[in-house]
Amino acid sequence: MTARLVDSFLEDFFPYLLTPALSIVMALLLFGVFIVWLIAVMKSKRLGRLWGCVYPMLSARISLSLGSEATSALLDIFGWFGGFAQIPPQYQGLSSTNDQHIDLILRAKKTLSRLLNRLTTEEARALTENNRQVLLRLAQNAEMEVDLGIGALLTLGVMQEARARPVAQKLIKSFLPRVREAARECFKSL
Repeated sequence: MTARLVDSFLEDFFPYLLTPALSIVMALLLFGVFIVWLIAVMKSKRLGRLWGCVYPMLSARISLSLGSEATSALLDIFGWFGGFAQIPPQYQGLSSTNDQHIDLILRAKKTLSRLLNRLTTEEARALTENNRQVLLRLAQNAEMEVDLGIGALLTLGVMQEARARPVAQKLIKSFLPRVREAARECFKSL
């Protein structure tokens, strides 16, 4: 039965499979799929190599005294990697690396909250649009990440970022006194 089905298919459609136009279209489609696959593989490998190189350097340098440019860079990293929420795949399963990763996360959060509190008005207003988006996300999570949220709220207030108004208004009713006070300060500045 299968042989009859294959014979029937070949008799009916074989002449159409060999047309030059269809062969060219099929070749172009296969080439397009191959290019998309190649780009995806190259990007993932490049990002993996980048993370593998940056990760140890970042953990070594995060404890250094950093300036306002570092605040912008650290905010970018928080935006790109979701606040270091996940352990990179090449490091999963290694307990010593997990401890290093957790230590890096804690130091990065502590450093970022310290840097946010040190920013001058000019430096805060010079932050990029991506930095502002990350600050808004950090402010929205102020009840979970108190120090980062407070730093983000105060920085957004100094920047006079109008998009922070609903966030500050919501956090004025927070159950945490420090968050409530920072939200009031932010709301006053807006």
